[in-house]
Amino acid sequence: MKRFVTILLAFSALTSFAQGSVDDFFAKVGDSQVSFSYTFSVNAQTKIQGSGAVTVQDNAFKMSGNGLEVWCDGTSRWTVDASGKEAVIESVEENEATRYSANPALLLSNLDKAFVRTKSATEKFQGKKAWAVYLEPQVSCDVSLVKLYFVSSVLEGASVIVEDGTQTDFVFSGWKFNEKAESLSAFRFDESSLGKDYVVTDLR
Repeated sequence: MKRFVTILLAFSALTSFAQGSVDDFFAKVGDSQVSFSYTFSVNAQTKIQGSGAVTVQDNAFKMSGNGLEVWCDGTSRWTVDASGKEAVIESVEENEATRYSANPALLLSNLDKAFVRTKSATEKFQGKKAWAVYLEPQVSCDVSLVKLYFVSSVLEGASVIVEDGTQTDFVFSGWKFNEKAESLSAFRFDESSLGKDYVVTDLR
């Protein structure tokens, strides 16, 4: 019985520490301009893998990976395919159903607003002991479940499951937290930089 109580108290301490670490991490994200790298793997009939890098500040972000660059100042979004010489410019809709699964940056910056925690547990991630946090949406979107993996209070991975059951697994690295920029100009793409050989589709 004594051993059981000791284990129970140890687990309770771990739970409190991990929960506080999660809150501290997202508070830090909210107060900073954050940069990180990621790899991803999509578990579907045709397996898709890739990698990229992100800088995010609130709802603005820059993301590059798999031959694409995506810029967003929170109002407009530019998707540029340099190899295909194509660019698409869109308005960002607040009720856009796919916006959370479409990019990890926006998902990260809105987790505390759009999702609610339903479960936490100790699990294995990439061979390491991790604190897994389960979240479900409280807004209308195509994501049904998000699972976050924290190792030593750092977010090292995530699994995002959408309504059709497709799961995308992310591994994060290289977190950097800097002061927020006063201007979001760095997140706006310079349309004049596109050559005349580009096909530009403006949907705004």
